[in-house]
Amino acid sequence: MYTTLIAVILLTIGSLSLHASSFEYYPYLGEDNLYGFAEFQGGLKYDYVGSFREDLAVVMRNGKYGYIDRKGKLVIPLRYDYAYSFSEGLARVYLHEQCGFIDKSGFQVIPFKYDNAWDYTEGLAAVVLNDKYGYIDMQGNEVIPLQYDYAYYFHNDTARVELNGKSFYINKEGQCVKKCSGK
Repeated sequence: MYTTLIAVILLTIGSLSLHASSFEYYPYLGEDNLYGFAEFQGGLKYDYVGSFREDLAVVMRNGKYGYIDRKGKLVIPLRYDYAYSFSEGLARVYLHEQCGFIDKSGFQVIPFKYDNAWDYTEGLAAVVLNDKYGYIDMQGNEVIPLQYDYAYYFHNDTARVELNGKSFYINKEGQCVKKCSGK
């Protein structure tokens, strides 16, 4: 009976560790007001931790942002003034009040030249430069000129834009496809 009890305990512990290895990690706020993950070794060490998207999470310490992987390893150093989660393989980051995009290795794919930007959806991201909005592709090519007063995310191959007080929808070629009258 003693042997059976030990076997049951070992099996239970084994299944718990298997379950823990597939656990989705979420930010945790410690007593010292620092964020981290209870499952990670080394304690809490960030002022902010975002949720994981595309296997990386935004972290911030002393006003600088970077990214950690699911093991808690800092894989993109804390060097950005602000950072967002990854979307379609790229993350929107800010450095010296300019916005650009990096890939999961930290390589700058889109230069830091925009005033603001939205995340990529359907292969395009809305960007802002000198108060005008347009869209860039994944390589940074401006595929829809920066001419709008405001631009939204693409959804089902269309995006809402605003120009001269009028709101209408465009396709990925920049052609009006809905609510076009009076634009």
